[in-house]
Amino acid sequence: MVSVCIGLVVAAVAVAAFKFIRDDASQAVISVCIPFLAYLPAYRFGLSGVLATVTAGVVLSRYTPIVLAPNSRQLLFGFWVVVIFLINAFVFVEVGIGFHHIIDALRRSAAMLPR
Repeated sequence: MVSVCIGLVVAAVAVAAFKFIRDDASQAVISVCIPFLAYLPAYRFGLSGVLATVTAGVVLSRYTPIVLAPNSRQLLFGFWVVVIFLINAFVFVEVGIGFHHIIDALRRSAAMLPR
């Protein structure tokens, strides 16, 4: 429950910052910092950082169309699409590398079985 409260506080501060700061680049920097600002305090106190981050993201997704300028929304949408693509590519490569090692280990253990 405290993790959710941390996420709500971070989201409220971010919405206030978006309303106050109208520069596109500054709003992009705030957008990148929000997940860290939600995760790190919760993690530091032994709480669920993931729950805090998800809460902040859900609340912000409700208010960002209202508080962000159209240029900022367009810039951030493109930025986050690229970031998500890169993360998906990285995860795909890591799973592929791990799968190769698992198959090799299975082949070695199968070769050691008595016939």
